[in-house]
Amino acid sequence: MCIRDRLTSAEMPAGSVLQVKRGSNNTTVTVNASTASGATATLNRLDANSFFIIMVQAAVVRPSTSGWHSMGYKVNSGSDNLSNAKDDNSWVSMALTFKEDGLTDAVGASLTFTARHQTAVAQNDQFKNSVIVVMEIAV
Repeated sequence: MCIRDRLTSAEMPAGSVLQVKRGSNNTTVTVNASTASGATATLNRLDANSFFIIMVQAAVVRPSTSGWHSMGYKVNSGSDNLSNAKDDNSWVSMALTFKEDGLTDAVGASLTFTARHQTAVAQNDQFKNSVIVVMEIAV
């Protein structure tokens, strides 16, 4: 009988979760015609062929409904990946989920995922209780 400690990431079936990291930040942030950062989660990549599922969540309020409040993420110093999330003026918990399959970083590379919020209008949008959950998924 052969006993091993664990499967390697290459031995995991497609769709298996290789790792999960979570970050949170309870600060209230005001966004006026700009982009602001929320929670962060950092991980070291386990498999060069994997992809990532990113869930961004926060409570968001908008005093006015001009334009949209967008939510999303960025990886390290890369570009923002945003989606329209809210177009009303009450506090509401929002959550968006993204798939990131375009990263080419090597195994062991440190990846910092940052929640991002954006509005094109200066109207004192706010977000708080920012959470980001990142899952690395085997291919």
